[in-house]
Amino acid sequence: MNVSLPASWEQWIQSQVRSGEFSSPSDVIYEALMLFRDRQEQLGLEEMRCAFAGLDQRNARGEPTDEDLAMIDRAVRSVRKADGRRK
Repeated sequence: MNVSLPASWEQWIQSQVRSGEFSSPSDVIYEALMLFRDRQEQLGLEEMRCAFAGLDQRNARGEPTDEDLAMIDRAVRSVRKADGRRK
């Protein structure tokens, strides 16, 4: 895979390699993508926590609403997509 980046990003990536923090530009990109994926997963988990925290307040029976089920479905699809699994 080839990726085009603005010159400023290329310079920053090269500076990371020159600093000795990373052994190659690919390592810099890999680390950045791992951090991005972790952030996306954390945002999804936080969204689920918020939905479940208010669940009993909105629905005395403790059953998820249609909105809750849709949010859970979106979160599951997002994680599966990030992992490369089928939808």
